[in-house]
Amino acid sequence: MINRKKEIDELVESMMQKTTNNPRDYCFNYIVSRYPKVSHEVFGFPGKFIKSLDRIAYKEDGSKLELDIAELVEKDEFIKQKSTINVEHQTTPIEYGKIDPIYDYKIHLIHENNLPSTSIVITSIEQEKQMKCYESQNNVFNVYYIEVKEKDICEKLNILRNITNSEEISQKEAIYFTYIVIFVDRNIDKRIVEEISHIFMHVKMNSYLRLDIHHVLKIMIKEIFKDNKQKTRELLTMITKTLNEKEFCELTREEQFKADIARKDELIENRDEMLAKKDEMISEIKTENEKKISEIKTENEKRISEKDKEISEIKTENEKKISEKDKEIYEKDKEIYEKDVMLAKKDEELEILRLQIKQQNSKQ
Repeated sequence: MINRKKEIDELVESMMQKTTNNPRDYCFNYIVSRYPKVSHEVFGFPGKFIKSLDRIAYKEDGSKLELDIAELVEKDEFIKQKSTINVEHQTTPIEYGKIDPIYDYKIHLIHENNLPSTSIVITSIEQEKQMKCYESQNNVFNVYYIEVKEKDICEKLNILRNITNSEEISQKEAIYFTYIVIFVDRNIDKRIVEEISHIFMHVKMNSYLRLDIHHVLKIMIKEIFKDNKQKTRELLTMITKTLNEKEFCELTREEQFKADIARKDELIENRDEMLAKKDEMISEIKTENEKKISEIKTENEKRISEKDKEISEIKTENEKKISEKDKEIYEKDKEIYEKDVMLAKKDEELEILRLQIKQQNSKQ
């Protein structure tokens, strides 16, 4: 055991500053991903565990989904052949918005592994039936429910209560800590979590396992006692004091690493906010520019239309004037032609007179 009060106090204060979204979901996924085979047995998943599968799934439209748990399993009394399972941990009743993703997970696993797939929901919410039928995307499919009951929690709690200080507990027994704090009834969770925190102080387990269970207890203590900072600090201090020198150093490095990551995440989030604001400004400027361009374009089109109208009127007027001029010229040409005819007649008349005069002169 370590006895460095200042260092422990500083570490506990650091722990208390950190927050975890959906702590029960996080703890469930954390412990199952760290100890998949043993967790499969402890949480009562159907089928015989073969291996974990990639939790990332893709829908037909290319969007990404992330499963809580995906596993390849061999047949047992429930699973009739080699299959895949996808397990979702639910702290609230399934709503229609959650049904489609569960179906998408199922279809992804079927296509990815060319095997049947069973959709499973594990919850402490009381269920009328173990198997329920849902409809998604015009397809009907079944969801198998694992209901964690009070007797399941009591059984595991009694096993932990009866462990002696001299024996080292197994992975399976260690995961009971996680099972209990995730699914314990909200009406008694404070009392139970405080009790198993005391049990954690006295049981023996290997260092890596102890650090993982410490991690889960830390998160759930903060969640369950979030309305009581003094009790949170007391229990975090108590479970941290149980660590030996090596475990404490490892935890300190891990907490420091997480603190560094949290700071980096905060910086990234700040940058994301700045980028979002810049994008918003750019969008507003683009919108304003597009509005101005549209107004200028409309005004120009209006001016061009007015000019076209003016030009058309001028053209029509000119054509009218040209037509009148052509008519006047035609009349003048006609008058000239008539005059030419008259002149020709006069010339003819003069020629006749000349001939007559000439004839008279020759008679004389």
